[in-house]
Amino acid sequence: GRGQAEPGAFSASSQGGTDMNQEQALSLLKETKLVAILRGIPVKQATDIATALYDGGVRVLEFTFDHDDPDCVAHNCQRIRAVKKIFGDEMVVGCGTALTVQEVEASVEAGGQIVISPNVDVSVIAKTKALGAISMPGALTPTEIVMAYNAGADIVKLFPAGTLGVPYIKAVRGPLGYIP
Repeated sequence: GRGQAEPGAFSASSQGGTDMNQEQALSLLKETKLVAILRGIPVKQATDIATALYDGGVRVLEFTFDHDDPDCVAHNCQRIRAVKKIFGDEMVVGCGTALTVQEVEASVEAGGQIVISPNVDVSVIAKTKALGAISMPGALTPTEIVMAYNAGADIVKLFPAGTLGVPYIKAVRGPLGYIP
């Protein structure tokens, strides 16, 4: 079809076999300001959904860990590997709802370039950075935001922010606007 990605069209081998480095991935994330969050996606549908998102302009994608699934780490790694095999450096792929160092290690080993968490866990941030991935923990209070940033987070996600609204976001951004 018109403008659709062809499987294999963006493989790392067609890009000279080089991996997008952390700085390039972070730059793409900051430029697009959009992360598609995929939760509860069957492993076998991951590449089709990623292709549709890519065709729609999405370049950063997160597969969340479903902690109700006893095999969530293995399943998430399968999704990440499958999408990275097709898109290589054309799409930044990683994990979300990362709560443990073990999840970080498995995700990055599978090709994940970004680790998104709903909370501030200094050990998760440190491991993410040590493995060369982008760290994006969630924080709600100014204390948590600064703690995440000081621990090495590349971007701090205000989470959950929806119920607090724009006035809260503006109030927090005032003194902490230097934190991405």
